[in-house]
Amino acid sequence: MPTYKGIEFRRDTTPWGYAQQYENLNQGIFTVSTASHGGIFIPFCMLHCIPLDQQEWAEKWSGSKQWYEEDCCVASVIVAFPNLFSSSALESAKKIIAEYFPAFDFGPLEYWQATQEVKA
Repeated sequence: MPTYKGIEFRRDTTPWGYAQQYENLNQGIFTVSTASHGGIFIPFCMLHCIPLDQQEWAEKWSGSKQWYEEDCCVASVIVAFPNLFSSSALESAKKIIAEYFPAFDFGPLEYWQATQEVKA
């Protein structure tokens, strides 16, 4: 069973069935694919990075605040952890978040990205 610093990921416990493929992106954040669907798992210790309304959105579609389905809810993960994804994935995610959460403030995200680019 894959683990990351004590975070256990079970392939048989996704909302969409058995995970045929999975990858630890970083810090116990796993991307999974099943025969029918897929998404991203966020460990409890990282949920504070995702706004509560977006956690509830994920729970509506997956049954858990820890699972973000691949069609729309995954945008919350991409915006919260932009360093784990491509710039094109981030741009798409921002459009999805803007559509579903028009009051979301991208200001801190833009600042964070700018400071990360300077450090790189």
